[in-house]
Amino acid sequence: MPTYSNTVPPIAIAAGDSYAVINNENPQPALPYKSAQVALATGLRVTAQRISAEVTFAAAPGAFSFQLQAADNDVDASYSPEGSAVTALTGTNVARIELNNVVAKFVRLVFSSLTNNVAVTAKISC
Repeated sequence: MPTYSNTVPPIAIAAGDSYAVINNENPQPALPYKSAQVALATGLRVTAQRISAEVTFAAAPGAFSFQLQAADNDVDASYSPEGSAVTALTGTNVARIELNNVVAKFVRLVFSSLTNNVAVTAKISC
């Protein structure tokens, strides 16, 4: 899975869908690391949606921080943070965030820190 790029249209997800935005990659050497983005299928207009992201680390990640970012235009500078940064595991080498009122057309994850050199898999769900 490539890092963020807007040279081709992103995969679109709708309610009940998930998409792997990081697939067994090591973001540590490239921090801040921006995942692939997904488009949120909205129908006729943009409405608030429930978005979740689940990140699985191949081993203990040490200290880490990632955040969901959203944008109405798929341009790197247009993405802004949604919710708080995730810095704690919610399961064995798994971290998760759920946001109830995301109003945007595109979302992605951004890792700002990752202490241990471990592979990461992440998915965004709608």
